[in-house]
Amino acid sequence: MVMLLKNKFGLILFILSSVLFIPFLGGVNLFDWDEVNFAEISREMIVSGNYLNMTVNFEPFYEKPPLFFWLQVLSMKIFGINEFAARFPNAITGIITILFLYFAGRKIKNPKFGFIWAFSMMVAVLPNMYYKSGIIDPLFNLWMFLSVYFGWMYLHFPHKKVFHAVSAGLFAGLAMLTKGPVGLLLPALSLLIYFLIHIRKFKINIFEIILSVTTAIAFPLFLYLLVSGFSLSFIVAFVERNIALFSQPDAGHGGFLLYHFPAVFAGMLPASVFAIENLFRKNVSDNNNGFRALMLILLIVVMLVFTIVKTKIIHYSSLAYFPVSYLAALCVYNILYHHFKLSALSKILLLSFSGLFAIAGIAFPLIMNNREILYGLFSDLYSKEAFLAPVDWPLYLGAGFILFGSLFFIFVIKWFKNLVISKYLIIATFSFVLMIHYTLHIFLGRVEAHSQASLVEFCEEYKGENVVFMTMGFKSYIPYFYGNSMPHSDLKGKNKYEILTSTHSKTIYVITKLDKSQEIMNLYTLTELYRKNGYVFLTRTKN
Repeated sequence: MVMLLKNKFGLILFILSSVLFIPFLGGVNLFDWDEVNFAEISREMIVSGNYLNMTVNFEPFYEKPPLFFWLQVLSMKIFGINEFAARFPNAITGIITILFLYFAGRKIKNPKFGFIWAFSMMVAVLPNMYYKSGIIDPLFNLWMFLSVYFGWMYLHFPHKKVFHAVSAGLFAGLAMLTKGPVGLLLPALSLLIYFLIHIRKFKINIFEIILSVTTAIAFPLFLYLLVSGFSLSFIVAFVERNIALFSQPDAGHGGFLLYHFPAVFAGMLPASVFAIENLFRKNVSDNNNGFRALMLILLIVVMLVFTIVKTKIIHYSSLAYFPVSYLAALCVYNILYHHFKLSALSKILLLSFSGLFAIAGIAFPLIMNNREILYGLFSDLYSKEAFLAPVDWPLYLGAGFILFGSLFFIFVIKWFKNLVISKYLIIATFSFVLMIHYTLHIFLGRVEAHSQASLVEFCEEYKGENVVFMTMGFKSYIPYFYGNSMPHSDLKGKNKYEILTSTHSKTIYVITKLDKSQEIMNLYTLTELYRKNGYVFLTRTKN
């Protein structure tokens, strides 16, 4: 912290990232599935007092290791069990990430480059969203990138070799403790390819490599065994689940083969435009230290691995944000300090995509005020009713996009006229990031009101009561978290059919969607309470 306060660039980045990532964390309900899923695991750890075994609905959960949940538990102990606490660990992760990129960039090149690199990540679209979310990937990506960075340090710097080797292994191990084996696979594969390409350049000590690999594997393995009570059942179930995610689409999360390429490009705007420019230009600012080559390898490895993976979820490829932001920073540095000119294509892309972003923001309230016209586009009853939910979309919401979009256009064009004047680029970029945050704070709550707010509202109505929540015909973690679900030992081991047809003293609330409601009511003796925004709320009283 003392070093930070003495460093003007570091202090500026600390303040800016804190302002961008921390405010309004609790402004919108957690989103199904991942945010609510992970927060529920952490809540159940607190309720049960068992901080080693992950559960959902107090049943074993084998998909993720415990490290992120421990951080959420700590946050919930401080701030209470709520949305802010669930998202706060990622806000801190975001701040640390931005500061690390600055200090790493300063080590790789100089303070100005470090600032540009950190700034490129800080103002991109999806990092701004993920560092304000409750998902695992921001922390997971930070650990993996730290492993890659210290692996590069080990290869290039003759002093502190053991420290760098152990650090690379330690951060890969922490990545595995955060999400699983991919945390070792991606850094190790990237560093191995980099080493093999430059095999004549580097001297390695086999003892140091063994020490690094042992560090990466030993601690996570010990903890997995501890979690499972030194039984292999957890590890086997965990590995099987991760193989399933790799080999087949999970719960409808399929997609076309090259899904992650447009996802990364759009998610890293405006940095991705500069990164593409960098790929096809001479890079006089690379210093020949090999880091650009390593970043290209890391980018290729991430994109290839997640192209192969059948489950297509946008944050799976988010480790690519690190090399993309690095390549973008190199391009901007060349422009500002070596008087390179941005290509006409990149100029068109910058203005086009930011323009489309602004136009979409202006048009969306117009569309939502006339959404009956689009009613026929939806094939199922639930989607139709959710789309028509009585949510207010005033037309003045588009004013923010007019303002921020205009600022972006004006200052980008000024920058185009004199590329060495960096203040125009900074103002333009900040207008873009303000447009992103305007979208998050103004639109997300309204989108959530269409998709799940009525479900949250129902579950909170019975929060703390000794009742059983059950979803049928769809999957959701909302009833557990927002209904403050508690373990029911008398129902343990019973499936939904047995619970609904057996004699017991519990009041059961069944939540389904319009398309499935009649079928479910035909199967079970249930009473409809009401229906709202595509959901149908049913009950089976005590008997």
